[in-house]
Amino acid sequence: MEMGIENFVLADGSEVVLPSLIEGNYSNHFKDNFTNEEHHSSYEAISSSSLKTIIDSPFSYLSALKDRQNGIQKKPTASMKFGTIAHMMILEPEKFRKRFLIAPNFGDLRSKENRLKKELWTMETPKDSVIFNTIDEFDDFTGVVNAIAKHPKARNIFKEGVAETSGFYKDEKTGLLCRIRPDFISTRKDLNLFLDFKTAKSSAYREFQNQIWAYRYDIQLVMYREGIRAITGSYPDASAWVVVENKKPYEVAVYEADYKLIEVATEWYHFALALLKKCIVEKNFPQRQREIQKMGLPIYAEMEVIPTDFLNNNEEEN
Repeated sequence: MEMGIENFVLADGSEVVLPSLIEGNYSNHFKDNFTNEEHHSSYEAISSSSLKTIIDSPFSYLSALKDRQNGIQKKPTASMKFGTIAHMMILEPEKFRKRFLIAPNFGDLRSKENRLKKELWTMETPKDSVIFNTIDEFDDFTGVVNAIAKHPKARNIFKEGVAETSGFYKDEKTGLLCRIRPDFISTRKDLNLFLDFKTAKSSAYREFQNQIWAYRYDIQLVMYREGIRAITGSYPDASAWVVVENKKPYEVAVYEADYKLIEVATEWYHFALALLKKCIVEKNFPQRQREIQKMGLPIYAEMEVIPTDFLNNNEEEN
């Protein structure tokens, strides 16, 4: 049974639908045939992106929630667009085959006539189409797919399993309704794992390790892990990332999350949920800064050596 939470009224008089707190039992479940659009519009449930935002700033979380509910979406970056299309090609190839198009060559777009031709073609094209403007652009994506297919480890992981399935579960500690959508859950008897598929500028160990922390991929991974346990009754044996570079030579790497990463990320996961519940119950979403802070230089700047030898050398020359 869900506990009724009245909408949060903002200073400008507008309202935001807050996530649901659940009292009593809840049937944790995977939801088949649930589209990505339906998943992301399930505002009553918490996603990993919400947890990442509230750790940074409860105030920013509330603002982002309001924007999403009003249909205001952040404009995706080029790398985000690339990742979305690559996900579809790897994990949902049938959907990709139905949607992809290579745009005609409209010629010099400085010409008003050519611009009109492009506008008319775009208007007649289904909104959910995946459009490639050039063959070269399309080749980058096929390069990613081929790289996965040729990688001895990655290609076997993707052989048997379920891709892009939404799951809903109640967090037992807070009562918050949560949602997950793991990229891929293996159904092989000898491979009890789930994975997150990422495209990146570099798949090298150190570079991707930095990205994990910068984008809090660790919290996302742990939330998937906790959700799978809540729904199925047991944790997967392994949690992993498959990372492929978005430019030639499209190097692929597979990284399994180690015990320490999972331990630390799980603490952050529970902290974020507890913080969100506190904000919801108290109807208070504070800004990032609580009080005036003294500003200093970063550690690396303090360690920078001032090149005074240059001045000394000039004095000696004179």
